[in-house]
Amino acid sequence: MERKITFLIFILILLFGICLESVFIVEDWKKKLKKAAWFKGLASLCFTSLGAFLVYINPSAPGWFIFLGLILGMTGDICLAVKKFLSGFISAAINVFGILSFMAGHFFYINALIFAGKINFKLALLLWPVVYLIVIPVLLIHAKGSPLKNRIMGCIYLSVVTFMFSTSVAHWTMQRSSFSILFSTGAFLFLISDVITIYNSLLPEKPKVLRAINLSLYYTAQILISLSILFF
Repeated sequence: MERKITFLIFILILLFGICLESVFIVEDWKKKLKKAAWFKGLASLCFTSLGAFLVYINPSAPGWFIFLGLILGMTGDICLAVKKFLSGFISAAINVFGILSFMAGHFFYINALIFAGKINFKLALLLWPVVYLIVIPVLLIHAKGSPLKNRIMGCIYLSVVTFMFSTSVAHWTMQRSSFSILFSTGAFLFLISDVITIYNSLLPEKPKVLRAINLSLYYTAQILISLSILFF
């Protein structure tokens, strides 16, 4: 009976988060920024709550690091949603704080992998520059007209994301577990989502389709990495 109730709570949180995320993407598509901001925050809160619930039913060091990563991701989401309604220095400061929150979240994900077991660090360090050098030129080719500070921030941020992805692959090669499969798949989707985000931010006109794809990949990545907590 207890397992059935636990499973039911898990499904309800997951479905509620997916619904909120879907509404957010629709409202964002319609350019209804206030509604989109509310649903973005609620969706992030819901997926963070999912992480908290999964850590509660299956506590572990990697699970706690993933949960802390989700909290920082939610913080970043809220900052990027709020900054649209502000201007000047405050808007810029909140934007930077949001980006730093996302970056810190990825470092917590990396720590989750380290505490989860063996990692082929040689492979991670070899794969990292390869992945980085693949994604960076794609951005810089289309970023000629964008401010230099935006390009620098994009390059720094992607260095962290590509390292997190490379580490997840290096962990998967040593473990081949359900945890590593879910985590590395989520890390890959995070990478693609962040590449699209930065690419889109550097364009003078931002295609709605890219934005919708980016958000879908981002929340799917969050769900997969959250679910990995169950399998450690």
